Amino acid sequence: MLKYPKLFSPFKYGRLTLKNRIISAPTSLAEIGPNGTLSPENIAYYAMRARGGCSLVYVGECVCHSATGLSHPQQVALDSVACLPSLKDCADAIHAYDAYAGIEFGHGGKQCAPPFVKDGHPIGPSDLYNDKGVQTCWGMSRELMEEVKEGYAKSAANVAAAGFDVICLHAGHGWLLNQFMSPLSNFRTDEYGGSLENRCRYVIEVCQAIKKAAPRLMLDVRISGDELNENGYHIDTGVEIAKILEPYVDSFNVSVGVNEDLFTFIVMHPSMFLEHGCNVKYAAAVKAAVSKPVSCVGGISDADQMEEILQSGQADLVALGRALVADPDLPNKARKGNDEDIRHCLRCYGCQGQMFKTRNIVCAVNPVIGHEYLEMIRQSIPVKEFKKVAVIGGGPAGMQAAITAAQRGHEVTLYEKTDALGGALKFAQHINFKADLFRFAQWQITQLEKLGVKVVLNTDVDLAFVDALDVDKVICAVGASAMVPPFPGLDDKRVIFGTDMFDEGVEIGHKVVVIGGGLVGSEAALYLAENGHEVTVIEMVNDIAIDAIVSHRRAMKVRMGQCEVPPVLQVSTKCRAITPEGVTAEGPNGEDLCFEADTIICAVGLSPRTAKADELRQTEKDFVAIGDCTKSAKVLEAVAAGYNAGMNI
Repeated sequence: MLKYPKLFSPFKYGRLTLKNRIISAPTSLAEIGPNGTLSPENIAYYAMRARGGCSLVYVGECVCHSATGLSHPQQVALDSVACLPSLKDCADAIHAYDAYAGIEFGHGGKQCAPPFVKDGHPIGPSDLYNDKGVQTCWGMSRELMEEVKEGYAKSAANVAAAGFDVICLHAGHGWLLNQFMSPLSNFRTDEYGGSLENRCRYVIEVCQAIKKAAPRLMLDVRISGDELNENGYHIDTGVEIAKILEPYVDSFNVSVGVNEDLFTFIVMHPSMFLEHGCNVKYAAAVKAAVSKPVSCVGGISDADQMEEILQSGQADLVALGRALVADPDLPNKARKGNDEDIRHCLRCYGCQGQMFKTRNIVCAVNPVIGHEYLEMIRQSIPVKEFKKVAVIGGGPAGMQAAITAAQRGHEVTLYEKTDALGGALKFAQHINFKADLFRFAQWQITQLEKLGVKVVLNTDVDLAFVDALDVDKVICAVGASAMVPPFPGLDDKRVIFGTDMFDEGVEIGHKVVVIGGGLVGSEAALYLAENGHEVTVIEMVNDIAIDAIVSHRRAMKVRMGQCEVPPVLQVSTKCRAITPEGVTAEGPNGEDLCFEADTIICAVGLSPRTAKADELRQTEKDFVAIGDCTKSAKVLEAVAAGYNAGMNI
C-alpha cells in the first residue's frame, strides 16, 4: 500500500488524467538559446522533472507579446513561430516520461525592463509615475490591449501546435494581468477600471481569446490570493477574483504577493525564516469558494505535509518549485516511501541569486542543476576501472565526494577527525531557521550508510597515514578553521569563536557583542536575539551579510526586526581591542566607541586549512584537494566540488 495514497492518486483534469497530485511549478528559465528559444540545457532541465515523477511539468516565464512584454532577456517569445521547434522538442521530452507538458504565459507590464520593450516604455493599465514625477508606465490604449490579447491567442495556437497540454496564465505576482485587477496599478475610468468586475474584464477577455485559439488545452490561471501590500488587495478580494474568473478557466494556482514589493517577494518565494507551506492558507480560501481544481505553492518539500494538505481539502494539487530544483526525483522517492532519500531545498535563494548575477541556475544541495544536459552525457560514460578511494574530511564537500564516488561503483572510505560527520553544518542542528541545512547533512550521512561507505571517526590523518593506505585516489576535504583577527584581547575568557558557540559547556551571557557581521555573524546574532539575548553586531563595511544573497539578507533583516529586542547593527565600525570594559572600536566618523559584553563572539571569517592540505599533497598517490581547505566557500561550492571530485575518478 502506498504511504501517501492521496498524493499518488490519479486526478481527473478535464480530458487529462494526472497520474498523481504533484505539479512541477513554473520556474524562471536559465539562459536560453542565442536565437531566443529553449536551449538543450533548458529542455533537459524540464525533462529531468518529468523523469522524476511529476504528473505535469510547466515551462516557466515565457512571454506572449514580445514587443511589449519582456521583463528580462531569458523569456521565450511565444508569439513567434521561431519558438516552435524547441517547444516541440521540450514537450516531447516531457511526454517521454509519462507527464503532461504545460507552459506559463506571461507579460511583465509595468515591470518590464525599458531596454527590452518597444520605445522603452513599459505598459500597464494606467499611466504611473515614480516619487520624482518621472513616468514609469504608459497606460494601454484599447488598440494596444487588443494587440496584446491577440499575442496571447497567437501564443496559445503556437504551444498547441507544439504539443503542449496545459497553459498556465500568469495573472499574479504583479505581472500585467494582475496589474489590471490590482488597486495598486489600475486607475482606469473606462469599463476596465473601477469595480472589481471591471478590473477583471481584460483577464476574462484574454482567457476567452486563449480558449478560442487552443480549445483542447487546459487553462490554469495563477493568481495572487493576497497581494500582501497595504494598498493592494487581500484574500477576501482574491477569493472574489477567483469566483469572477471561474467560468472562463479550468483551474487555479494560488500564490501571493507582488514583485514590486520587496517584502512580499520573500513570502512569495518563502525564505528559511518562514514555515513550510506558509502560503497554503490562501489556496485553501480559494478552494472553499470555487468548484474548479486548486493547486497550492510555496516552500513545500515534505511529502507528509503534501499528503496532509490534500487529505484536509486545502488544495487538489501541490505545485513544487525549488523543491524540485533540489531533488527532481522527489515524487518517485516519495511514491516508494523513501522519504529519507529526498534531498530537501534549503530555501537559501542560491538558485535565484545566481540567476540574477549570471543568468544561470544552480542549487546549493544539487550540483547537477544548471548542467542537466552535460550530466546526461557524463552519466552515459561508464567507469572503466573501479578504484579504492580515501576521502579525508567529513564535511559537506567530503561527504558529497564519497557519495558520488560510491554511486559510481568505487570502494570508498571516509576519515573524519572528530567524533561526528557534518563539518561546518553541525551547528545547524541548534538553530531553528537552519533546520533544512541540518536535514541536508543528515541526508548526506544517510546516503553514505546506504551506499556502504566505510566511515572512520576520531582519526586525525597525516602524510604517513595517507602513504600507508591501500588506495588509488585521495580526496582531501579537511575544511577551514576560525580566522583569528589581529587585535588584542582574544584570550579573554568571554571570547568565543563563532565555530565554537554550540560546543558542550559553552555558556553565553545576556549581553553579547558579535565581531563580524558577515553571513555567519549575522545569523548568529539573529539566533541569539530570538533567544532573549541583547546583541550588538560590529561590522567594518556599511551593511551586514554582504556575502549573502540579497533576498536572504533582506529576509534576515525582516526577521531581525521582528525580534522583541532586535540586534543593534553597528556598521562601518572597526573593532580595535577587547578590554575589561568590553569591545573598543572606531565608529563610522572615527569616534571612539565601547560596547559592554558578557560574551564576545568572534565571527570574522574562516581560514582554509591549506597547510594541512599541502602536507597531504606530498603523497605519491593520486590526490586532489577540494572545498574549504582550498578557499573558504559556501555549501553550494563545497557540494559542487565534492560532486566533481567523485565524478572525475
